[in-house]
Amino acid sequence: MEQKNKFRGLVKGIGDIKRWAYGGIFYVGKRAFIVLDGVEIRVEIVNSQVGPTITDFVEVIPETVGQYIGKKDEDGVEIYEGDKMSWIPLIRDKQSEREIRIVKWNKKEVGFQGCFEGNVIGNIWEERK
Repeated sequence: MEQKNKFRGLVKGIGDIKRWAYGGIFYVGKRAFIVLDGVEIRVEIVNSQVGPTITDFVEVIPETVGQYIGKKDEDGVEIYEGDKMSWIPLIRDKQSEREIRIVKWNKKEVGFQGCFEGNVIGNIWEERK
């Protein structure tokens, strides 16, 4: 399975409408931008400067940016950093109460932590309806 660096973020500046953008990411200062999936980044020489030329990108709210962890939930939904996962753990071969865990990056362990089984039921920025 090919691991793809993929991110999502809530699009900035569209009022009360919450729309997610998915793809690659780049930052300009403290501003975050998502290069939309399927868009190629070309390197061109412009005014003697070599740099990427990107045409399809949107600004997103930096705090909402989360990375795809490379796994899907039981329904085939991609799991991202910041997602809330609902699952029922097995303790001594018996099901216990349903738990909700948040997927997050652990700097100390250098990896994602949380629950990667069960279902995505929302995220820390909005609830799934």
